[in-house]
Parts: sequence; structure tokens; C-alpha cells
Amino acid sequence: MNKKAAEQQRAARSMETPEQYSEFEDSVIEAAKTQAQRIIDDARRQGDANFDKLMESHRGDPLIPYREEAKNRLARKMASVKQDNRKKLLVYRSQLVNGLFAEMEEALEEYTGTPAYAQRVADALARRAPEISGKCTVRLRRADEALLAPVVKKALPSADIAVDGSIRLGGVKLETQHILYDETLDFAAAAERAAFLTRCKLRVE
Repeated sequence: MNKKAAEQQRAARSMETPEQYSEFEDSVIEAAKTQAQRIIDDARRQGDANFDKLMESHRGDPLIPYREEAKNRLARKMASVKQDNRKKLLVYRSQLVNGLFAEMEEALEEYTGTPAYAQRVADALARRAPEISGKCTVRLRRADEALLAPVVKKALPSADIAVDGSIRLGGVKLETQHILYDETLDFAAAAERAAFLTRCKLRVE
């Protein structure tokens, strides 16, 4: 064996030692990383679209369809959660508003037993009287008949009086041949509720 062959054989044997092999493996990995980084950097310089395309061609990731499905499933789940939360919010808002106006109705029930209530109706009738000609029917609650009948007769002597079961909170309706004037507390409360919802942005669907 000549000198050159002997050196080659010794070099081959030295590559088989764990230390040398480890160093060789590390150098190969480092070179691979450097090359991979160079590819990535080159791709990025070509723009995001080309980069994505290049990476897909190199990677060929078989999990992409599953990842997309998982992403879509998560999006659907989040949309469902958002819808559920919106429903809960609407229920909460509805309970809040209903509770508030239930208290208002209780206060109105007490109010309809006071002289101020009878005066309110008298003022409404006096305000509408100039607009009324011909036959007129004043509608009111049965609970208010005894209190308000004298008030009606004083303001509109020729008017008929009728009980109206649709009036819950109080007040009167003035019905002529062509026009219905609503001076009920029901109408006022509904208008106040609508204004409150708009003003406080608590619109309940």
C-alpha cells in the first residue's frame, strides 16, 4: 500500500469515530440550514405570493386540507358562540327593560288614584275639544269610570262614554267619525319605552 492509499484509509477510519461523525453530521445540518434559509430569503424577496407558492412546492404539506378544515370548523364555532352571546345579551336587555317599565307601570297604578290623574285627563280633553265636532265617544277603563265620567261630561257634555278593555294603564281615547285621539297612559308609556330604547341603544329585537 502506497503512502497516499494509507492516508485515505486512515481518513476513512477516522470518520467512523463518534466524535468525528458527530462533527461531520453537525456541519451537514448547519449547511442544510444555511441553504434552507437562503431559499427562504430569496423567496421572500420575490414577494409573499411567490414565497407561499415556493414553500408549498418545497414542503408539500399533506396536513394543509386538515388545517383548513380545522380553521373553518373553528370559524363556525366562533360564529355560533357569537350568535349565542348575542341572544343572551338580547334576553338580558329585554329583562332589564321589562323590569324597568314594570316598575313604571306600578307607579302609574298608584298615580291613577290621585287627583293629579283626573286633572291630567281633564287637561287632555280641554286641549282636544276645539278639534272635535259632531258625534264623539270617549273610551276609558272600567276602573276609571266613576272617577273620569264627571270629568268627561264637563269637558264634552255631548260625548258618549264607553268602556274600552284595551286600555290597561289609564287615560282616555276620543273617537270621532274620522279620527281617533289617543290620550291613554298606555300610548304615552309605549312612546317613552321606544324613546328609551333608542336613547340608550338598548333596542330589543
